[in-house]
Amino acid sequence: TKPSSASLAKLLENSLAEEAKDSTSNGKEYHSDVIEKENAVSLISTLVDVLGKKLNKHLEEFASICLSILEFSSQDSLKKTAAISLKTILTAIKECAEIDKANLPPTIKRYLQTLLKAVQKETFPENIETELGVMREILLIYDIKCLDPKSLAKMLEELLKLLSDSNRRKIANNSIQESQNLDEEDLKVISEDNVKEDVVQLAIAELIGTLFKTHKDESVAFIPVLYPDLLREMLKPIGTPTQKMFALTLIVNIVEHLTILRIPTIYPNLAETIIGFSNDADTEIRRICLYGIGGVITTSGEYFPKFAESVYWALRQAIESPMSEKVNRLAWRRAQDNAVSSLGKLILYQGKIYIDLLGEIVMLWMKHLPIIADVKESKIQSEIFAELLTVSSSLLIGANGENMPEVLRIIGAVLETDLISQEATIVVSKALNQMMSVSKTRGLVISAGNSLSSESQGKIERNIKLMPHPT
Repeated sequence: TKPSSASLAKLLENSLAEEAKDSTSNGKEYHSDVIEKENAVSLISTLVDVLGKKLNKHLEEFASICLSILEFSSQDSLKKTAAISLKTILTAIKECAEIDKANLPPTIKRYLQTLLKAVQKETFPENIETELGVMREILLIYDIKCLDPKSLAKMLEELLKLLSDSNRRKIANNSIQESQNLDEEDLKVISEDNVKEDVVQLAIAELIGTLFKTHKDESVAFIPVLYPDLLREMLKPIGTPTQKMFALTLIVNIVEHLTILRIPTIYPNLAETIIGFSNDADTEIRRICLYGIGGVITTSGEYFPKFAESVYWALRQAIESPMSEKVNRLAWRRAQDNAVSSLGKLILYQGKIYIDLLGEIVMLWMKHLPIIADVKESKIQSEIFAELLTVSSSLLIGANGENMPEVLRIIGAVLETDLISQEATIVVSKALNQMMSVSKTRGLVISAGNSLSSESQGKIERNIKLMPHPT
């Protein structure tokens, strides 16, 4: 018979207590049943994934067990399993109505600080990346302010120290590579180690950016530590692609989350940096900056007209430029999708500035919908599309309905998929039914619908009660 969740918890508690006791009394940790512990933690994670909040009275106990593993165990594989399981458990805890929501911030703070301490003890980049990633996921899951200014400053300082430590390891690797006569296999190992360090550094940048998202006001005081000196140094021509990605990831997050209201003095320089690197030869750098332009569009307020021309041409160039044979196809598509996404935000939030070009901009945007590489961003675009279809339908359909085939193509592609939210689906369905209730637009819908695939026709018919079957 399978052990119950309670018995699994007891088993782990007993074995961890023994391991911690051996660690403190003899300086040696208990290693004999690591596999069993991993299996138990994985099974608990699976139970939580399947049963979720139904395990509410055990969830906090499971989370505490994972934290104990991260604090006391030296078994790398076990710690990695515990970190990943903790994320699953905390997701379930959030969904429990019975939890004490008032006590959540200090609880999340404890989880984050325990994970950070675990990261500081790690020697393997893979585990560092995993644990940093779990910290970020916890912040995204709860999306609440859980650190006071002093605790936030300390955590940010510790993360920059982790960056410095990673850089030192890379320098040591490069020194060995240059000073010793290594064979091809050894060189390959050093190269792989440096790649792992690059991944760690980008995980640090993403975590800092997420802290800016959840602690907007408190983060402002930390910006002088990063900008201008550190981030500008990373963006110099001699900077490595990883250094540039680190700097740009932070700049994009600063612009998006702190906005011009909190950092009016440096905001223009940061925005211009994002726009300037949006045409970089490195596809990943282009991707992050083309996403960042969307942040400039939505957070620059009355200052946006100063960026209007450069933003438009940066997005247009990114969308229309042909893909090089040398680049990764998926990376290139994601960069283009980010440009399309930012163009949708430009239409919705800053369209009045481009009044003479707006029809052309809308057609360029719709031509590349739906975006498929980023489901979350696709849903945002579908919401923008639905809103425009409701409040400015002629902008999408055209003065004489000439764009109706394109409009229906997009609708048919996203309906009944994860590319559109339920809320946007309802809005689109209402708009379609409204068009079917007016004789002029009804004819346009039926005519354009006849040219769609049978799958798209079926999806649209199911969302329009009056939609006749094409003949």
